[in-house]
Amino acid sequence: FTTTLVRAFQTSEIPVGGGVLSRVTGSIAILFGILSLVAATSLPVYDLPAPTGHYVVGVRALDLGDDLVIRVHYPADRSLSARIPSGLGELKGYIDYVSARYDIPVSLLGHLGLVKTHAYPNAQLSDELPIYRVLIQQPNPSHPSIHVTSLTEELASHGFIVLSIPSPVETDTTEAFTFDAEGLAERLEVIDPEGQGGWLAERLDFGRIGLYGFGDAGQTVVESCNGGTFRAGAAIGSSIPLGDPNIPFLYFRPEGKEDAPLNDIRATTYVVTSRGMLEDN
Repeated sequence: FTTTLVRAFQTSEIPVGGGVLSRVTGSIAILFGILSLVAATSLPVYDLPAPTGHYVVGVRALDLGDDLVIRVHYPADRSLSARIPSGLGELKGYIDYVSARYDIPVSLLGHLGLVKTHAYPNAQLSDELPIYRVLIQQPNPSHPSIHVTSLTEELASHGFIVLSIPSPVETDTTEAFTFDAEGLAERLEVIDPEGQGGWLAERLDFGRIGLYGFGDAGQTVVESCNGGTFRAGAAIGSSIPLGDPNIPFLYFRPEGKEDAPLNDIRATTYVVTSRGMLEDN
């Protein structure tokens, strides 16, 4: 087709069947070709980073009742299903978030629905280990949890069962949104083996549960990690003041954040800074 268009410019016209492909028609075709290349370059359907662990990543939704539906990413051995789109179930909320966060018109973000995750729905939980360590992602009311899908999948590929809230409850103010991570851990301990979540019954290591959160959720994570339920925690992309949780804890924050001297924090508290990192990033 390209060589035909070149000939169109060279000869002014080319017989095609009973008609004529004129220079104008060729120009229009070239224009549309250029526009398609520009669109594909400026609005790419990108790939999320592939998980580096040796497990296939499975994903399921789990209804715990009382309007609490969580998303579970977990280690699996194999899967016969196809990967799911990144925004499945909450694409509109995610597009609205990206549009507001980066000042991009909503009309230019529909292609995000074509991005695929590396998780396979309803894959069988791996039988390699009898129980698996548990991580709970403290939701950030300012954005959907799929904003951090890559880390969720990475953790699951290394043998963690990761629990997250698919989308924060819609409220007029972010302060109105609450989530009780300790309460969720307690509900997981009494999962009915015969119920919808029976595939998780007796497969969760309740002696090793961690909690992590991004941005504004960091402060809640710090407070929850002093309650005795969690064995480790992390606050990522958060500008909160450094606390002193009594369990192993990681602060991952942008470079240049002015912190108080770290002389008094515990030996099990880690502070990592990253050049170029943004808040809530």
